[in-house]
Amino acid sequence: RAISPTDPWSGHVALPGGRAEPSDGDDDELTAMREVQEEVGLDLLDNTCWLRLGVNSTASSVQLN
Repeated sequence: RAISPTDPWSGHVALPGGRAEPSDGDDDELTAMREVQEEVGLDLLDNTCWLRLGVNSTASSVQLN
């Protein structure tokens, strides 16, 4: 993606996101996989989790787990 000085989100990466639903229980990984399926159309529920990212901070100091 091109970087533009007038775009505040320029160069950022967007990830599917949303809220946990009761059907997710307390499983953050299940929530993330469901959100990816809903927003992007990729069904990850039948696949093995290959890699977990560590804790990362965004440019705006939001921590991603």
